[in-house]
Amino acid sequence: MSLRPTVLALFLLVIVPPSAAAAPAGVDTMAFLGQRVSVSAGGDAVLTVSAVLAGDGPGEVLLPFGFGQADSFTVAGGDVAFPPDSGGAPAPLRLTSRRRLLALVLGPGATAGDTVVVRCRLRKFVDWDGSRGQFGAYDLTRTFINDSDVSLGAYRLVLEVPQGYQVRRITGTEPAFKPEDSPVPPYAVGARNDRGFATVTARHLRPGGRARLGIQAERADRGPVPLVAGVLVAVLYLWFFRDILAPRRAAATASQASTGGR
Repeated sequence: MSLRPTVLALFLLVIVPPSAAAAPAGVDTMAFLGQRVSVSAGGDAVLTVSAVLAGDGPGEVLLPFGFGQADSFTVAGGDVAFPPDSGGAPAPLRLTSRRRLLALVLGPGATAGDTVVVRCRLRKFVDWDGSRGQFGAYDLTRTFINDSDVSLGAYRLVLEVPQGYQVRRITGTEPAFKPEDSPVPPYAVGARNDRGFATVTARHLRPGGRARLGIQAERADRGPVPLVAGVLVAVLYLWFFRDILAPRRAAATASQASTGGR
């Protein structure tokens, strides 16, 4: 009778695959997730993902990604790596229920507060010709959706324009600026290393949450073209309406003369 438990235990060890027994636990919370998109003049971009751990390893985390045509992935920042595919090669992206998620494996040396940095290339991120609007301005918008199962303590999106460009204005954000809730807007505009950028920050972004940043960019070295165009419009206006403006000026002069003679 005493042999039955031993035989059963040995049988379970045989039928249960070692990989299943050693599968890392899933991570469901991150302290911070940031995505910086540095756009080039050719339309490609470099994506830098910064993730701050909320707990210790080991474990596996599937982060929201949401970009297409991405390649050339690298990862750094402590005991972390991309999981291997069936052939043993690093597999940074995982397709789950039609979602492209960024997959990371945290080793036992990973600790809360560590910052993991992932970089990759985004091909054809911006069509500069297609995004060009009036007066040489370019409209760029990026929407982030947390389509993962991970809750984010904070999320920040940065859109960085190429050298020679600048952020003209913010066209829209989510979350929106509500002065009655906070005097500090969730967005900001700045420059670093001769490159203009804009940011938007969202707090406590749970699964299904979203953030959005819309900007209008322009070339910083556009020269006197807008000024010349404005002067030309004014001259054309005076020329086409000269028949109306001349009688008005004569009437105004006559009125001033009669008033001064009283």
